[in-house]
Amino acid sequence: MHSYHLMKKTDILCFLLFSSIIVLESCKNRQQEEIGTLIPNWDYAHDFYLKNIIATDAYLDSLGQVSIRSAQAKDYFIKARRAFKRAEPYASYLNPEVGHRANGPALPVFVEDTERVMEPLGLQKIEESIYEAEENQAVVDRELHLTRGLINVL
Repeated sequence: MHSYHLMKKTDILCFLLFSSIIVLESCKNRQQEEIGTLIPNWDYAHDFYLKNIIATDAYLDSLGQVSIRSAQAKDYFIKARRAFKRAEPYASYLNPEVGHRANGPALPVFVEDTERVMEPLGLQKIEESIYEAEENQAVVDRELHLTRGLINVL
């Protein structure tokens, strides 16, 4: 009778162990399902950001094809600025240094480690060049080239 009683305890322990594993796995699967529904889908934000960064680059490219004194130049610049403004929150989050340089103030930047002064560039500098008409086409073309480089990094 004693061996029968031990066998029964063994069966009960196996049953409890097996039941515990099933319950734990069930809870684990349920947690994974719940977590899976909480993970946001960033595809829309990603597509919106890329669309506007690409549009900014395209408008800056078009701006480089016309005279800075033309009405078209102002139109392309406005479109580039609008497209960048839509992407700027993401750009500033993803790469703050480059995002700030692409649309930061048109002021020289002192680089401490090299003790050099970098000339202003970016959309605000291009805006000054177009609307104040103090720069020649070659200078603006260089500003456009460098700014497009920043936009492509973003």
